[in-house]
Amino acid sequence: MKKIALILCSLMLIMCSACSSQQPAAHDLDMTDLAEKLKTSGAFEQNISSTMEPIRADRAIDMFGASQEDVKDAVYYTCVGATAAEILIFECTDEEAAQRVYDLADPHLENLQTTYESYAPEEAKKVENAVKELYGRYVIVVVSSNADTVQSVIAEATA
Repeated sequence: MKKIALILCSLMLIMCSACSSQQPAAHDLDMTDLAEKLKTSGAFEQNISSTMEPIRADRAIDMFGASQEDVKDAVYYTCVGATAAEILIFECTDEEAAQRVYDLADPHLENLQTTYESYAPEEAKKVENAVKELYGRYVIVVVSSNADTVQSVIAEATA
């Protein structure tokens, strides 16, 4: 009888430790609010943040190379002119779709960097330091002059 009780206690401890090691589920993000916080955080030069314009979600999805079936919605801010600054936030249908979209971040950033290397090397350096985050079913990609500030704003929004 003592052996059975000991085995049951051991199994309960194992189950409890397995449950406690799971990461908490990601909560919903207000993508527009996060984009606004990023724009006004100081992560972009004033002349850039004040001229960032939203781009339609379907255009952002196509430009990024994502599948329309993987993405529920997108927020995309960019500037007109010789700057690589951009804010891309995708809400995907599920975490597997988010991983597929996240996997497109490196090719997107490599293409952006190649574009700016020849005529705006300072902008290419910003692309090198771009922030890309996978948060549950959300993908966040930001090219700015201050990656630390971007990471701080994202951490606060996803806490």
